[in-house]
Amino acid sequence: MQACLYSTGYYSAMKNVGKVRNSGLEFTLNTININRNGFRWSTNFNIAFNKNKVLELAENQTSLLTSAYFDQTYNSQPTYIAKKGYSMGMMYGYMYEGTYKYEDFYKSGDTYVLRPGVPLLLQREQHSAGYA
Repeated sequence: MQACLYSTGYYSAMKNVGKVRNSGLEFTLNTININRNGFRWSTNFNIAFNKNKVLELAENQTSLLTSAYFDQTYNSQPTYIAKKGYSMGMMYGYMYEGTYKYEDFYKSGDTYVLRPGVPLLLQREQHSAGYA
């Protein structure tokens, strides 16, 4: 979305921000298993295998973060990432690496300091096209 001049009468407009290649296979099978004496039983089966790849993003970007507009509570946190060379719709966030306990620190004056030997927990970027 791109902001528009107020004189246009529109608040925002969609913008083409890159190129994507889509490929895949879809298979559908419809059968009539029984059709007699006023009874009809039919079955429908559908399966699809689709792939996509971000080929290019506008303005020489290597990635583009997008917020989830369906949930206004977390609108400021990006939830999806489009990254050149990867699939569209990858989830974006941070990996949970643990929580410090009170015992992990010692007090030095008015400051709490991490005890030696306790690993430093860092926020790491995570993006995935599927489930971990």
